[in-house]
This record gives sequence, structure tokens and C-alpha cells, in this order.
Amino acid sequence: MFGSVSVAGIDPFTQREQSVLPPTSTAAAIDVRVPRPQFADFPRTEFRLFASAAAAPGEPPKLVVFYLGVPDTTPELASEAALETYLAGRIAGARDGTGRKTP
Repeated sequence: MFGSVSVAGIDPFTQREQSVLPPTSTAAAIDVRVPRPQFADFPRTEFRLFASAAAAPGEPPKLVVFYLGVPDTTPELASEAALETYLAGRIAGARDGTGRKTP
């Protein structure tokens, strides 16, 4: 449905932006890592989804998903191995339907 994605950190007070991920094709899985300290200067993170695989400069996104600050549900993990294990479990649960939370 979306050919490419970009990610930007934004300061909502000054509108200053920092690119986290330039427009990238969604043909393969994409791993976006945002270091926690970046949220101090750029607390808004926008995922901009584009219809085309190669978003032209100035092309408006088809969909924007954002959050402000570090999400409350962000786990604190002590190592990259723990992060990889956690993410693999969450992805597997999302794919097979067992990872859903009940309201």
C-alpha cells in the first residue's frame, strides 16, 4: 500500500527537524532505531508513508503516524541481544495473533 517511508524527529516548539531515516523503499523490512537522548531535542517522531517507491522531494506523505516523547510502553533492555529477543517475540506474536492485548 505504501511504496516508501521516511522518519523525522521534530521539535514541536521550533518546528526544527532532523532526519532519522531518509525516504526508503518498503520492499524489504526496515529497522529504525532512535537513540533515547534524541527525544530531549526532538520529542515528536513522525513516520511518513508515501504512495510511491521513490518519494519525490516535496511530495506529501499519504499517511503520517507520530508520537510525542518516548512511548510509555518502551521497555528498558540492558543489551542489544535482549532487544532482539524481545522484538522477535513481539513480531511473532503479532503475526500469529497471540500478541494482542485485550482492552
